[in-house]
Amino acid sequence: MNFRVFKPNSLVVNFLSLSSIQFVNLVLPLITIPFLTQKLGISNYGLVSYIFAIMLYIVSIVDFGFNYSATKEVSIYRNDIKRLTEIFNSIQVIKLIFTLFIFIILIIVVRLTNFLNKDYDLLYLSYFIVVGQGLQSLYFFQGMEKMKFVSYFNLVSKVIYTLLIFLFVKESKDFKLVIFFYGLSSLIPLLLGYVIININFKVAFKFPKISIIRNQLINGWFLFISNVSINILMNANIIILAIFATLNNVGNFSVAEKILVLSRAGLVVILQSTYPHVCLLATQNQKNVLSFVRKVFLFILLLFTSAIPIIYWGAEIFSYFLTGSYNLQIANIIELMCIIPLIIGLNVPASQILLAFNHQKDYSFIMVIAAIANVALNFVLAPEFGVAGTIISIYVTESLITAGLYVLIWIKYPTLLFFNLTRIS
Repeated sequence: MNFRVFKPNSLVVNFLSLSSIQFVNLVLPLITIPFLTQKLGISNYGLVSYIFAIMLYIVSIVDFGFNYSATKEVSIYRNDIKRLTEIFNSIQVIKLIFTLFIFIILIIVVRLTNFLNKDYDLLYLSYFIVVGQGLQSLYFFQGMEKMKFVSYFNLVSKVIYTLLIFLFVKESKDFKLVIFFYGLSSLIPLLLGYVIININFKVAFKFPKISIIRNQLINGWFLFISNVSINILMNANIIILAIFATLNNVGNFSVAEKILVLSRAGLVVILQSTYPHVCLLATQNQKNVLSFVRKVFLFILLLFTSAIPIIYWGAEIFSYFLTGSYNLQIANIIELMCIIPLIIGLNVPASQILLAFNHQKDYSFIMVIAAIANVALNFVLAPEFGVAGTIISIYVTESLITAGLYVLIWIKYPTLLFFNLTRIS
């Protein structure tokens, strides 16, 4: 009798690798957040969250939407070493230029204003986050469907960060160390990724032609706008809330928001593990794309609908795990946000269809409108209602995105009958 050894396909391996990455990203913060809120205090933890939000927003500018445009290119040209070399080097040069240019701007802003309280040490330490995360080559491994490497790098990085936190953070004034350690640990996946790309994938490091750099900027422009808009949606809430609320309230919101981070982590796994496959299917047959994405939609619908009662009824327990004590303010915020993960989740399949079929401009338009609406609503509602106003802003803008994306699919592809789930094949 012949026994065949089971060899999982790249989609399954990619999904499992991304799941392990997000598992590490979720479990270790559950260990460090209670420790940090106790050592730093809620106010200083709020300050750290505020700085993280600013730096991650800058990361979105440096990334320039390459997490979609470059992932698609790498996926299509995965067997062409020459083309892969051009893609990788042109993108990394663009990222490096953006990183240096924005740093110069920040130095000027700090000098001329009271940004970061004119604390240059805080600027230098926090900018390691931009360098470490902005220059990473996640798009390359995602497009090649070799996310196992990233899962290894991520594990090493997060373990080192966690150890540094427990060893050196002792009191409230150590909040700068938390920021520095986060940025420092981000350099590990960056450097290891470059080594693997050079050795395993035979991609040489060399300066690309200016024409190739220009083409990458053109191809990524609308996704860049989308990416910035998405990060405004994710990070503007804390930044604007900090203008009108106390750092204590900002801290409570940032802790409760970790539940959204948990849900987004699951969505990242689904999106990043399936998107390269969707891009390949889009080059073959429209019906194959629809069939596959419908299954993704149904999976997300069932998963996040079942999560709503768990989040709502477990709010106090979550607050305990996140802070080390039962915090009713944090629990109430979690209860109010319990449906948001489902609303966010449902826009993933629509995003995949639009991006796979090259509707980046339309996708970008919806994200820009949503980002503008989010900022406007925050400035109107946060001064009046505080944290509750911020939560209302999230509900409105995420609903606007999800509805807008599916309306766009209906307009562009009226014959697809996306919601006819009985026709999944």
